[in-house]
Amino acid sequence: MLSLRSAEGWGNDVRDLFNQILDNTDNLEIPLSHTSLIQMAIFSPLYQPLGKKGEEDIYVADAVKKLLDKGASIEKAILNDKVVSELGYALDTEQQHVSQLLFCYGANKDLLNESRQQKLTELGEFECDTQFTAPQMLHEDL
Repeated sequence: MLSLRSAEGWGNDVRDLFNQILDNTDNLEIPLSHTSLIQMAIFSPLYQPLGKKGEEDIYVADAVKKLLDKGASIEKAILNDKVVSELGYALDTEQQHVSQLLFCYGANKDLLNESRQQKLTELGEFECDTQFTAPQMLHEDL
């Protein structure tokens, strides 16, 4: 079983929540206070496997998709006590698959400033039917 044993600055409730998501727990309830779960998933070392350059973020997208499927907010994240756009945050951190996934899940691109709108345009055309799921074999290797 894959688990999140330690994440500096995260409370036990957040670690437990990630472990439930990884275990594909049904009927998971996201506490209202956790509006930045996607932001945490983006930087979780759990979702940064070694792989081909430029493809690492598919694993982050896989984690984010699990969070979205469990009800995490796609419109906002709390970062340094400021509310920011999840899509803008993903674009700023160059998480291409995450950005595409958030866009496909309906993140509001109107909340983006001009430079972030440009970054979204630079992603090019993509199909929202694309599966954002990392290969299971590599998840087990983690």
